[in-house]
Amino acid sequence: MTFTPAQAFGKYTILSSNLIASVLMLLLAFYFYYRSKKSPLLYAYLSILGLLMLWTVSKVFKTVTPNVISRWIFVVIQYIGVQFLGFSILLFAILFAGYALPGRKLLTLLLIHPVVSFLVVLTNPLHMQFYTVFTYDRTRFGPFFLPSQIILYLYIIVGMVLLVRRSFEPSFHRKKRIISRLFSVLAIVPLFVNFYYITFKFTDIPWIFPFRPFDVTPIAMALSMTLFAIPAIKYNFLDIVPLSYQHLYHHIDAGIIQFDDKLRILNTNRVAQKRGLPPGSQEYLSTLPETIFPEDLADSRQALSTLLAQFNEAPMPLITHFNGVYHKWRIAALDDGTYVLLFIDITEIIDLQHQLQTSQTTLAGIHDELLDLTEKEKALAMFRARAAVSQNVHDIVGHSLTVVMGTLELALLEENMAEIDEKLHQAQELLLNSLSDLNHSMIDNSCPDIPNLIEAITNLEAGTMTLDLNCHGNPYPLKPAENEAVYRLCQEAVTNAIKHGNAATLHLFLRYHPDHFEIYAIDDGCGCPAIKESMGLSGIQKRISRLGGHVSFGSGDDGGFHIHGRLPAGVVVK
Repeated sequence: MTFTPAQAFGKYTILSSNLIASVLMLLLAFYFYYRSKKSPLLYAYLSILGLLMLWTVSKVFKTVTPNVISRWIFVVIQYIGVQFLGFSILLFAILFAGYALPGRKLLTLLLIHPVVSFLVVLTNPLHMQFYTVFTYDRTRFGPFFLPSQIILYLYIIVGMVLLVRRSFEPSFHRKKRIISRLFSVLAIVPLFVNFYYITFKFTDIPWIFPFRPFDVTPIAMALSMTLFAIPAIKYNFLDIVPLSYQHLYHHIDAGIIQFDDKLRILNTNRVAQKRGLPPGSQEYLSTLPETIFPEDLADSRQALSTLLAQFNEAPMPLITHFNGVYHKWRIAALDDGTYVLLFIDITEIIDLQHQLQTSQTTLAGIHDELLDLTEKEKALAMFRARAAVSQNVHDIVGHSLTVVMGTLELALLEENMAEIDEKLHQAQELLLNSLSDLNHSMIDNSCPDIPNLIEAITNLEAGTMTLDLNCHGNPYPLKPAENEAVYRLCQEAVTNAIKHGNAATLHLFLRYHPDHFEIYAIDDGCGCPAIKESMGLSGIQKRISRLGGHVSFGSGDDGGFHIHGRLPAGVVVK
């Protein structure tokens, strides 16, 4: 295919300008990647350079391709860079302005336009609404082009506004602020050049440049990124740490006032500005005490004035109180020879300290009460232990002495020496068993081991009285505490029947019910008209009650004494 000199020059202009832009973007990408901190801000900037390189390289191949099919393929690739460029610029500007990375929902919303616009370009051969005419040497935009470009440039304009506004913040690189603003403003100029190209395509205004009309958008954007890169390289704008410092400077809870060695205010953050101090006011800090505190707080005024007068001597921090608010003031020296006065609201900390002191006082009182309760618990435990030992001594010794005395009396009445020896042997064995039982209760206050309750009760029979034991129901094993309670009840019944009732027979009835256990002890002694719960009977009452049961005592008009005890099945000891 042959070209006229004007066409050849136009293609040469497109090729050379886009190649230069591509190489420039590539160099910038390598430089920033190896010289800047790896951060979301850096990657957002590199994505802009990458999309610009994709755009310019595609334009180079589109220009030299020999046929319309190849040209269309590179146009589609080119529009990947075109449609997603606005999104990348906006994302970079948001991060550069100190805002957090948008959330997933907002990112998805912002991605709708570039994705839909690219799909419209990709499917253009089916609907011909983005390009109504597309040949090798001629194109004409369709109705979808202009809305797509308007939204794209809205993304770019919003991003550029954020970039320029960032350099106008009072705390942003104070010494280099003028240069930063100049380069930021110059970075917007290429956008107007591109706007002129779009206007030229849709209106009759003349083309003023000395070369054949072509889309200078990627060249303009490459120039914008280059102009931005100059202050970025010099002042390390793409380092996320300084940007984070600037963001924290205005969003930290502490008030910050920067001043020089003549106490002139150089800079303030937003917290300090809320106290009536404008940024970079150049006012003298010596008037601050009167600005902050009213006349009736002369002590606070004087303390703050003293702190300021000693700014170069690293004075101790100061705490003031006004209108229910506590502030902590301190001065620190900076590396550039200036100073900062920091004040922070510590009311919550002071309140927490007061609450802590109150809690400590309360805890100290509770601790004393716990110590007192512990001592009382110890005394109560000792009393209960002594009472248990005393009860066991009463039950064991009282029973054994009663039975032994009865056995010895029988021995005295015997004339046969063999019978006397047997009675004495029985008394000795009973005393030894009682001594062993007593020793166990003194050392270990737990329930004694009674493997066979019926056999143990049978062994309580004394020579002076007949013990009649009867069981009803199907016997089942009781718990250790229940065994002990039933055994001690029978033991006390035997003791009382012999000692107080002079009974000849004691009838014991053990009744095993499915849901409870009952015991009856009935003797044929002289009875007791007025029952007094002595230590023995009281001990029976406590043991049965502790197991959730109940016990009753009675005596008939014709004599005799009976005890009735009832225990529920499967009750935990209280």
